[in-house]
Amino acid sequence: MEGILAYIHDHYSEPLNTAQMAQQFFFSKEYFCRFFKKYTGATFSQYLAKYRVLQAEQPLAQTSKKISEIALETGFADEGSFIQCFRKYYGCTPRSYRKEITQNPFFRKD
Repeated sequence: MEGILAYIHDHYSEPLNTAQMAQQFFFSKEYFCRFFKKYTGATFSQYLAKYRVLQAEQPLAQTSKKISEIALETGFADEGSFIQCFRKYYGCTPRSYRKEITQNPFFRKD
């Protein structure tokens, strides 16, 4: 499992899917899905989406890059899917998150 997670963490910005991951690690697609969910508690797609959103948090807070640019850099197909996924995990849009975090008096850019 460590190898699978390491692969995801190294390649999250690239297009990844269940079939590709199963083949990469010599599993059938069905077995990979069961195995992954058993050890992570999430489906491959859920885990990947959440990891991508977490990776987008830092550039949102610490850069002035466009939302669409951050979406593509973190592996989302487009800005819309990124916004939808971000809202699912953070309860707000990336733009409102950026505004709130940078207006926080305790926020500091490193």
